[in-house]
Amino acid sequence: MMEPLALTIAEASKLAGPKRDKAYREIKAGRLRAVKRGRNTLILMEDLKSYLASLPAIRPSSTLAGAPQDSVRSPRAQREKRT
Repeated sequence: MMEPLALTIAEASKLAGPKRDKAYREIKAGRLRAVKRGRNTLILMEDLKSYLASLPAIRPSSTLAGAPQDSVRSPRAQREKRT
């Protein structure tokens, strides 16, 4: 199957995020490029890939890397433990 050249905002959101309203904010801020075809706003596949590649990478925390599994808790789990 061939990769589409362009996606609607809804298609791009389903495929890779961001959600529809966030996509429009990213377009308005100039971080995500979009084009118009009549009334439709389209995101070219190469622009979506570039946007995703520009997002910051998650870096592993050195404090969690060697910690035992039981000591790694989410903030919510830590709050629940205190109460």
